[in-house]
Amino acid sequence: MTHEEKLASLIQNGITLEDLKDEWHRGFTAGFEQGTPGTFKTCYAAVVLALHELHGFGQERCYAVLRRMDELILDYFTSQEIIDDVYKKIGLEMNFKEGVDRIQYADDAHPWRTKP
Repeated sequence: MTHEEKLASLIQNGITLEDLKDEWHRGFTAGFEQGTPGTFKTCYAAVVLALHELHGFGQERCYAVLRRMDELILDYFTSQEIIDDVYKKIGLEMNFKEGVDRIQYADDAHPWRTKP
């Protein structure tokens, strides 16, 4: 069926484009609400474990980091804004469209960078 034929069939069955848009938004919202909390929980837990394993952070320091993360999340308007600040302030490039190497050094000239 062509796009136009599909639309005509839907309209013939009493389904409007507005109905489809409403259902799409409802499904998107439901998926976002179900997926987002799990992602946040995983990221927060991974940060705590990484800080503990790599730098020996204990309960108090991990708590302070998570509290600061919450503040930063609320302070920035968009995810791109905070990602840009990481680049400017720390020199790490974050590209979440990448499947594997999402975090990279922005400049290979750093003497402390370990090259593969």
